[in-house]
Amino acid sequence: GEMHRAFGDAKYMDVLECALYNNVLPCLSLDGTHYFYDNPLVSDGSKERWSWHECPCCPPMLMKLMGALQDYIYSVSPDGRTFAVNLPIGSDFHGEIGGIPNVTVCQRGSLPWKGEEKITVHLPRPGKFTIAVRIPRWAGRFTVSAGKISVSQRDQNGYVTLAREWKDGDEIAISMELPAVKVISHPYVEANSRCVALQRGPLLYCMEEIDNPAWTESMVLAENSGIKAVPGELFGPVVFLETSSAAGFTVRFIPYYLWNNRGKSKMTVWVHQQGYQADKMNLDGWEGRLYRRYQ
Repeated sequence: GEMHRAFGDAKYMDVLECALYNNVLPCLSLDGTHYFYDNPLVSDGSKERWSWHECPCCPPMLMKLMGALQDYIYSVSPDGRTFAVNLPIGSDFHGEIGGIPNVTVCQRGSLPWKGEEKITVHLPRPGKFTIAVRIPRWAGRFTVSAGKISVSQRDQNGYVTLAREWKDGDEIAISMELPAVKVISHPYVEANSRCVALQRGPLLYCMEEIDNPAWTESMVLAENSGIKAVPGELFGPVVFLETSSAAGFTVRFIPYYLWNNRGKSKMTVWVHQQGYQADKMNLDGWEGRLYRRYQ
């Protein structure tokens, strides 16, 4: 958050958003009474959240983060002329923008399952200022529309900036694709060599044994397997991801934050990929020589 305030680059909010959905959210059980200190990326079935720990410092930190979340969702430039929507989280902002007091900005949407968002501006009189909307790094094709203006390209800082005279009731409509993708770890992480993880939108996914009766410790995904997004129910509406193993059976992934809410079960985030090809990263000097160890 402080790096974003200093430099105004969306990449810092990309990291914060990833942590919110995939580090903070998984820590707490859905019943709100159990928590992890760490977020394991693999489990032999013995790991589960604690109801209490002899060093109870994490629960207060969660409360501290939630209390500060409003300052991450929105920000106003030092001159007050630019209002930034940094995180697509349903919420309301009340304050001064562009010298106009009592401005309300309402944000409503369907993330993380769908990429439709709407921002509505309410203000006591028309005023000229800029609204900057962050388009996350994970988004596929997108459009940001305000009146007759439609934008489908980020600026150099990762935002769509709309500078105009705003009137009471003006709306910004945002539509983003949420592609399901396979991501790879940095090649220096030897434990993840030749492995991939699945992600859709801001959510990291994982496999639990309870969803995959054909589970084996040496699971390998098929080389050219596509990823299918399947709407369903798991403690409420959810989107599952399904792909094929090298052995020809379907493998189901669930959002990582939902794991260990149905009892103990084996789990993994990183899965071996048949025909794996590491990204050709541009690493120079000793880094390049070390990288070649993982080819």
